[in-house]
Amino acid sequence: MKVHIFGGVWSPSCATYALRRTFQDHRSEFPDMVAQAEVNFYVDDLLISLDSSDEASMLACQLRRLLACGGFRLTKWASNHKGMLATIPQEGRQNTLKEIDLRQDKLPMERALGVRWLLEGDQLAIKVQPNSRPATRRGVLSLVSSIYDPMGFVAPFIIRANILFQCECRRRLGWDEPLSAVNHTTWSTWLGELAHLGKLRVPRCLKTACAKEIISAQLHTFCDASQAAYGAVTYLRMVDSGGGIQCSSVYGRAKLAPLKQLTIPRLELCAAVLADLGGYEVLTFYSVLKNGGQRERSC
Repeated sequence: MKVHIFGGVWSPSCATYALRRTFQDHRSEFPDMVAQAEVNFYVDDLLISLDSSDEASMLACQLRRLLACGGFRLTKWASNHKGMLATIPQEGRQNTLKEIDLRQDKLPMERALGVRWLLEGDQLAIKVQPNSRPATRRGVLSLVSSIYDPMGFVAPFIIRANILFQCECRRRLGWDEPLSAVNHTTWSTWLGELAHLGKLRVPRCLKTACAKEIISAQLHTFCDASQAAYGAVTYLRMVDSGGGIQCSSVYGRAKLAPLKQLTIPRLELCAAVLADLGGYEVLTFYSVLKNGGQRERSC
């Protein structure tokens, strides 16, 4: 066999090995490019942010040359900057960007690692499909599981449905049994609010374009617990050279309390562990602020 079968469980590992080997073999020719590419590839997707469109255009050109040495051809390019997209051949752009007029048409919505990315405003959004589901335990779980929110932007909203689901589990009825009268009313209210999630817009960039040079960057993590659930949220607090302060939400998590009732102190300990794990996960965001001075974390 000279090719890997699409869908084979071994194929991603082989493709990743070939990609890494290409970086190693041509490190001397593209030292700076290899350093950036090694930490910004997720399997076969590249996700990277730069300070200017000129840097982005240069990176795209050099990256295509680098990977062409290993037989790779980068396609499906997308960007929130029309000037950068203009430097990419039409056949190399994302499908929705091939036919638009970059001079006057608005940029469409794309996906970045499963998250909706609104290119025109450079914002992230949540995909909501409020399809009709039966008011049963199976229907609740099906709808809640369909909402993909890896950064926890809507965790406070989702946890309400999870609490309702756990309440139904305590009744020990079948998966297709109707919800109780109280929970059915709560579920109907939650469904009515679900459509508003489609209007949520979160700036992709943690640092606003008008902010001056960042001299201090800190991660602040807060956590708390109740008998029903516990959670944690992390904010990035930045201070610029002019004394301005900007805070951006980075990461959030909420989990149900176990069915076996625990004391509040133990649940708060669970929340503290969740906050600590979340703090480590968001440390990768410091790569965009590597020249920003202090890197402190407080909990």
